[in-house]
Amino acid sequence: MSNPTAPGCAVMPRCALRHSSNGIPSANCVDMPKTYDEIVRKTVPEPDSSLRPSPEQVKQAYEGFRAMDPDEQALQQRVLSAIGGRGDITVEVDHDRVILRGRVRDAGDLRRLPEIVRGLDGVGSVDDQLVIG
Repeated sequence: MSNPTAPGCAVMPRCALRHSSNGIPSANCVDMPKTYDEIVRKTVPEPDSSLRPSPEQVKQAYEGFRAMDPDEQALQQRVLSAIGGRGDITVEVDHDRVILRGRVRDAGDLRRLPEIVRGLDGVGSVDDQLVIG
């Protein structure tokens, strides 16, 4: 071929040798995308509009399940004994953060239980996700 570039090829200099003699790109001419992001950029009209996990979510996914250390287990037991029998409540502990999930019997318990938990030794914050039910 005397022409170093072929008409209609996106990557002309690199693909020129792969064209047939009539200048039409062959099946081998198209460079295949090498990463997921390259594929998305070529196929998705607005690639930035897709939902991607935040760096913190990616980090949590790699870390996976984290077992509670002995201090967290002790704090969970203190919280469970302080709120004992006042509803169907799940207590999760993440360092000094306590998450309360579940159902309580009445509005009084809904207000009192987070305050009781906040008053316990070792509790830094309370995430109250309780409902009446």
